[in-house]
Amino acid sequence: MTMIDHTEEWLSMMNALNSTEDGEVSEEAEALMIEIEKNLSSKVDGCVGFMENLRINRTACLDMTDKYQKKADAWNKKLEWMKQRVLFCLQRMGQKSLETALHKITIAANGGVQGVELTSDEIPREYVKVVEKTSPDLDRKRKELQAGKELTFAKLKEKGCHLRVS
Repeated sequence: MTMIDHTEEWLSMMNALNSTEDGEVSEEAEALMIEIEKNLSSKVDGCVGFMENLRINRTACLDMTDKYQKKADAWNKKLEWMKQRVLFCLQRMGQKSLETALHKITIAANGGVQGVELTSDEIPREYVKVVEKTSPDLDRKRKELQAGKELTFAKLKEKGCHLRVS
């Protein structure tokens, strides 16, 4: 196989993987991987390089997600600031609403249960609710199962394995 053939093969794989947006692997990508697996020992370097490319793409997307989340948060702060200013202005004018030919703005009461602010750390006992939470003792179950004890309500999961590239 020539270098051009190898390049074509990996470009075909990238196109096949890019053909779906939901993370699912297309039948075309599956078929290409079956062909690659037939000669994996001679294609392992290309495979590792391709996985590195996928990792780089994932990292770039995560970085962009973080950047766009920060931008969205900044725009939201500006939006909330402007809404508060208009609300304050209506309150200062003594008006509950204002209507134009295009829009109507209204001071509306918040819904839901009214919040309670604690003003002291010393709360009388009759105002304290004790909540008991139970949870399975996974450590005990694991130790007993590993020691060979049979439990009718639990079993050890398979540990599985993963591919390490070095």
